Amino acid sequence: MTNKTDWTSPFIIAGLATADALEIAGCVDLGDCVERVAEMGERSGERVDDQPGATFWSVYIWREGQGADCIADRSTAEEARAFAAKIAAERKLPIHDWA
Repeated sequence: MTNKTDWTSPFIIAGLATADALEIAGCVDLGDCVERVAEMGERSGERVDDQPGATFWSVYIWREGQGADCIADRSTAEEARAFAAKIAAERKLPIHDWA
């Protein structure tokens, strides 16, 4: 699953104006919804590494007190990290890497 989102789209630029950080997280498509692998473990009380592995990785804009908005999906953690690194360098944002 690769969403080749251009980080210069108006939606992303607007979100970055109020961003506190970027996040990268592994995700799994459950059919009726998409879950972050880490959140699945948190809710079930199980260790994250006992959960099914990520099938794709998402990049999020993080805002303190407001949560995260997904801005791109990538097929590998490396692709997600490269996408986030471009934005972080340009916008001087930290990256929270949960991948």
